[in-house]
Amino acid sequence: MTASDVHPAPGATVPEGRVAEGVAAAWMVLNDPAAQVNATTWKRQVPLYLAAVDAVLPADALGGAELAAVAADLAADGDRRAAHARVTDVVRRHVARADLASAEERLAAVAERGLTQLWLGGVPGAPQAPVRPADATPLDVAVVVPVRVREPARLRNVEVALRVLRRTLRPDDHVHVVLVEQDDEQRLPATVRELADDVVLAWNPGPFNKGWSVNLGVERTDEPTVCVLDGDYVLVRDALHRAVQDAADAAVAFPHTDAIWLDPASTDRVAASSVAPGLVAADVGPQQVTGYVLRDTLGLCLVVRRDLFDAVDGFDERYEGWGDEDNDLIRRLAELGPVVRADATGMHLDHPRPVMTDAEGVRPNKALVGTARPVDRPRRGDPDRYRRARPHAPSPDGTSAAARHETEARQP
Repeated sequence: MTASDVHPAPGATVPEGRVAEGVAAAWMVLNDPAAQVNATTWKRQVPLYLAAVDAVLPADALGGAELAAVAADLAADGDRRAAHARVTDVVRRHVARADLASAEERLAAVAERGLTQLWLGGVPGAPQAPVRPADATPLDVAVVVPVRVREPARLRNVEVALRVLRRTLRPDDHVHVVLVEQDDEQRLPATVRELADDVVLAWNPGPFNKGWSVNLGVERTDEPTVCVLDGDYVLVRDALHRAVQDAADAAVAFPHTDAIWLDPASTDRVAASSVAPGLVAADVGPQQVTGYVLRDTLGLCLVVRRDLFDAVDGFDERYEGWGDEDNDLIRRLAELGPVVRADATGMHLDHPRPVMTDAEGVRPNKALVGTARPVDRPRRGDPDRYRRARPHAPSPDGTSAAARHETEARQP
């Protein structure tokens, strides 16, 4: 169940129970830290959800002990289904005295414009990635996974993402997995590295540069199609195959339209399923999890033909820190053809959120958005991009960038 499932259409007869459930869902988006999956969009949406809550709940209820207890449980990653039921009970006591027409109108606005929706699973007929036909063309794709695993959750997530990916493949598929670890030293254990075909250490101790990692990884491949896979995104069922098919006639394809940011309990469930004997990725899908849906999301996982990736010269490597690099790439690709999104719901594994804005609420890369890339920019995917600023930093082969360039200069 999503919040939109409890928001009736304007003008319809409104059962008090559905209004109570919808207001409770809006309250949870406002009060559950896990709902703030995108700090910038969430902040802009706050007035929308507040209006829905204020249509039913009076100030004394909003400041009461019952809702305070639920908020405390959510902050401690309590059960979202149980929390929604408790909040719904509180709202039911007040809904009979509310202006139902006004509440209906505000809930409809949330359903139409709200980018973050509570997801409680179990939606009959909710879109899922299709099962690949037995006679489908085998995959021939490079999957580039840019990661930094300084946090335990990040390390767990990339292992789960790769295990699930491997379990969705068929014996005749050719999938070249390139795992690009961007850090000052290798932190990925052998158990994770063995899930990839190539592992690259991209030396950079500073802010994470996803675009550079992807560009570096793509340069190590020659497959006709590229999948850029975030290390905390789960490719369920045959979503990759569908996206590769879509990308053949598009500028870029996504295996989802919306994506669920799983809560910790659901993330643990997906993690357990990734190593359970006899299970397939579809055994734990969107219908069995809880969290928050981010609607119409870009990024997380995209598929593009290699010739089109080359035509736009890949990612813009000026983007450092969180955000906007995917949007920039997609904007440039969209000039070459359509952007296709599968009618399916993706899943994003839980992890502590990175710093998404500065003290003034500004995204790190906002000033770059819409600007032209320098004509004299460095070559794409240069492995020494950050070592050049620190020429004595060691490379994986034990040499320094300065020594390597000195050797190259001496060669005829």
